[in-house]
Amino acid sequence: MSAAHSPDIVVEGDPVLREKAKPVPKDMFGTPELQAILDRMQKALRDEPYGVAIAAPQIGVSLRIFMVRGFVMANRRRDDPESPAIVDE
Repeated sequence: MSAAHSPDIVVEGDPVLREKAKPVPKDMFGTPELQAILDRMQKALRDEPYGVAIAAPQIGVSLRIFMVRGFVMANRRRDDPESPAIVDE
């Protein structure tokens, strides 16, 4: 029996899941294009009742973006070594 997923989520075997995701270009910040990707990720995560996080490649976008449900990170401190970091490449 296979689990039902949001139609935005790609499935195992999709080539995008094997690619090395690229950093988000700085000139993409604040653009409608980036906002549309974030909106799709948020919708896909919201549609998965047991999902706690999603990465852009899971919706077919080969960029280094991930999103975590708020309750997962609620008690993390910014200086926690296991907290995600914004990197400048």
